[in-house]
Amino acid sequence: DPDVRVNETPAPRLRLDLTQTVLVDKQAPASSQVPDYDPLAAKYLDTARPVLFPVGIAPTAPKGEHEVKASVVYFYCSTREAWCRRGTADVLIPVINVF
Repeated sequence: DPDVRVNETPAPRLRLDLTQTVLVDKQAPASSQVPDYDPLAAKYLDTARPVLFPVGIAPTAPKGEHEVKASVVYFYCSTREAWCRRGTADVLIPVINVF
């Protein structure tokens, strides 16, 4: 739907599976406040461009190929109907640890 867009603020966040031991989260702490939705001032992500999340290899990560379970949490809004919702998408992140 062209009227539904992903908000720039609050920014999407990557949530790593708590049981995985391969990656560490290097994102800045999330804000505890969600801004009010103002359709006239809202900014949206360009979904044609990738969204990057800072992560690092855990010091105790085993060598080799791994798939890390994670989810992306984001907020999206309808510009036509003036509502916003929280969305979540599960992702698998391929990792090759050579260190």
